[in-house]
Amino acid sequence: MQPLDLSVFVGFKKRKSQSQANWLRSHTGRPMQIYDLPEIVCNSWNEFFTIQNVVAGFAKVGIYFVNPDIFQTILFYQLKVQQLESPTNVPVSVDTYISDLADHAESVNTNVNEKPVTTRTQIIQ
Repeated sequence: MQPLDLSVFVGFKKRKSQSQANWLRSHTGRPMQIYDLPEIVCNSWNEFFTIQNVVAGFAKVGIYFVNPDIFQTILFYQLKVQQLESPTNVPVSVDTYISDLADHAESVNTNVNEKPVTTRTQIIQ
């Protein structure tokens, strides 16, 4: 179920129904109008839409607010950032890449009677 369904909406709907019934009993013979709804809903709303109820609903389904103090700072002291060297044979531009492809194409033996032989190239992904 949804978090707010568990903690807020069920109680709110019951209390709102009770407030409507009480209003109808106290205003007999008068039809309920749209202008009467804020008065009816306000008390139920303030009672159930509280921070405590909302947090409790999320906790029931296992969703908790972020706790920035859950990890101690000392745990992060052991981490080291390693700087990796950038590869030297990565093409820096399209022209360089095309020229590398052309060099590779020239190194392929295109004689039909022989097996094609290529030079070894390093592919970087």
